[in-house]
Amino acid sequence: MVKLINEIKIAFNLKEIWIMKEEEKEIWIFLSHSNKDFAKVRLIRNYLEERSCRPLMFYLKCLSNDDEIDDLIKREIDCRTRFIICESSNSRSSKWVQSEIEYIKLNERSYDIIDLSRSEDAIKDKLDDIIKNTQIFLSYSRRDYDIGKAVYSHLFKYDLRCLSSVEDIPVNTSTPFQECIKQQLDLAKDFGFVVFFANRNSLSSHFVIFELQYSVERGANILILLLDEYAKEHYKEMFPQAQDIPRNDLLDRDQTSIRVRDLTIAKTKEDIIELVIEKIVDRGFSPWSIYTMAKNLLEGIDCEKDEEEANRLFKIIFKKAEALDSIGYPGGTLFLARCMANGYGTNKDLSGALCYYQEYIRICGSNVRIDKEIEQIKEEMASLV
Repeated sequence: MVKLINEIKIAFNLKEIWIMKEEEKEIWIFLSHSNKDFAKVRLIRNYLEERSCRPLMFYLKCLSNDDEIDDLIKREIDCRTRFIICESSNSRSSKWVQSEIEYIKLNERSYDIIDLSRSEDAIKDKLDDIIKNTQIFLSYSRRDYDIGKAVYSHLFKYDLRCLSSVEDIPVNTSTPFQECIKQQLDLAKDFGFVVFFANRNSLSSHFVIFELQYSVERGANILILLLDEYAKEHYKEMFPQAQDIPRNDLLDRDQTSIRVRDLTIAKTKEDIIELVIEKIVDRGFSPWSIYTMAKNLLEGIDCEKDEEEANRLFKIIFKKAEALDSIGYPGGTLFLARCMANGYGTNKDLSGALCYYQEYIRICGSNVRIDKEIEQIKEEMASLV
């Protein structure tokens, strides 16, 4: 009882809520559509905007030069992580939509398709599925506030909305404490996943237990991060339906709603923070999305330039690329080539990059972009002779 009272005091004596406001973070989504479908696509745009997304619609009558339009659209595609193709008879006959799709495929980007002939309710259901993984909820003990805050400060810079366990609620708030938590958990359940920082502190926290039990009851996707040996030994007692610890989580393909990652290899608090970020990013983003976010941070696209944060993401994608390449996944081979060619997340190695490019071409064939990247490597190598 004393422990519970102390936790309540910790939660209620703080002054403000540490939650990102909706207007402070929006998720960019590239909409590929025919201008002839503008009215229907506008409904999609409005629905996404209501859910804290920022859809990009292009209607560029002000530009008359086709090359200028093409270059602008390709540059937008290069710096986005989410794509929706608004499919219709109009879009199938549109040279611009087909060009956008071709370029998205050329760069091995994943995308979703919305059939505009379907009912409005069916389209909204599909959109709800698409925008999953745009929001996460961090659940941890107040005793681990410094770790949670540090992780949050990094995730805030990425292409997602991060909600935290309610740290600071005004004593005179009109919304009950548990209702504040439920509202955030419901957002994470509908549009993302819940991250549980599991250790002795959290497994004995009444607030964290409430958050996790509510998440399970609501059918949320949960990522359990085991931070100490106590959690590693006891997490199954709380979640018997959870995934067993995978031998190699970078290659894990288990689709269970409660996944587990072992972080007990961490030796310091800084190591824990780095591993937590890595597992959340790996869970929430495809390899190309991670690479794109890193490039945006490196170049200051829609954000302040942050080389340190960019390199953190490049190291994550390089590590994942090595694991994927080891099992013969071509995408891993291609990312190894690109990282080595530019010194992203590893030492720059032009010869090594060229070998990986050639291996990728042997398996998947080449394309205009890859040919250009290889030519740049050869030119750089020639300049060093």
